[in-house]
Amino acid sequence: MCVCFTHTVPSRPSLSLVHQSLQERDPRAYQLYFAPGGGPAGLETGADGAAAGPGPAFLSCTPERLYARTGRFVASEAVAGTRPRGRGGDVEQDFWLSLDLLRSAKDHAEFCTVRDWIASQLAGPCEDVRVEVRKSVLKQGSVQHLFGRVAAELRRGRNDAHLLAALHPTPAVCGRPRQAALGYLDELESFDRGWYAG
Repeated sequence: MCVCFTHTVPSRPSLSLVHQSLQERDPRAYQLYFAPGGGPAGLETGADGAAAGPGPAFLSCTPERLYARTGRFVASEAVAGTRPRGRGGDVEQDFWLSLDLLRSAKDHAEFCTVRDWIASQLAGPCEDVRVEVRKSVLKQGSVQHLFGRVAAELRRGRNDAHLLAALHPTPAVCGRPRQAALGYLDELESFDRGWYAG
């Protein structure tokens, strides 16, 4: 399920400063910002970096990458289960929170559902599908997750459109089985997810 909120600010924010702040808070996350229009990275900005005109923008700071492709090599990431990091950089507390995450039957089941689903979905457009990282802990700025990596080789004649159709949306953002979960979310959520997990 997705939580949606609208926040009105007294003046147009500098998208580049918001993006920079996200990068500083969690440099390990995948960062993205996008807005229709011209300018660098698709942003219409003034000299101060503020949005030059009204319109939607999408800023993202996510621990998981849907997939990466270099030539025919494809890698996707399974991320599920969450615990906070140790307060104030407390290494011992961080360790125990990680251990709790690794030992949790609920989080393990959720993670395996996502990881195994990704491997299964890659088997369509890809060959030689293999789980490279079975299960580890991915430590982000303020949270930690269970993490796995699935790699494969893209079949000849297949492209990114085939990968996107196979992988998006993952059970981590949608649920499973996919069509039933999408129907349920469509009934339950009172808003359109738009650019977020579509």
